[in-house]
Amino acid sequence: MRSDIGVAGLMLRCSEAGFDTILVVVTPYPPSAAPQVTIASGADSRTFAASVLPTGAALALPAAASDFARTVWRGKVELSVSISDRGATLNGVIPIPNLDAALRTLSASCPAP
Repeated sequence: MRSDIGVAGLMLRCSEAGFDTILVVVTPYPPSAAPQVTIASGADSRTFAASVLPTGAALALPAAASDFARTVWRGKVELSVSISDRGATLNGVIPIPNLDAALRTLSASCPAP
């Protein structure tokens, strides 16, 4: 309810480095897009250059975002997200009340890096 219609959510998936952090959007981005994603959790805010995944509806964040998730996001209940590309901006609030449990389950399920 506090998000633009285009922000669908957050996905964490296993990767060779532990896990990837991915933002899911409703309207796909073209492969040539270079979205800048700002994520705020309380007073901590970081901006990341995202990569558009082949479907266009998912934006992969760099490994630094996963590090941010492991540390700063723990214990938080929501994230504020802003995605900017070519003069257009999407804003959203993503609830993450059970992120600690999700990270524990994901870590146990993913192959060791």
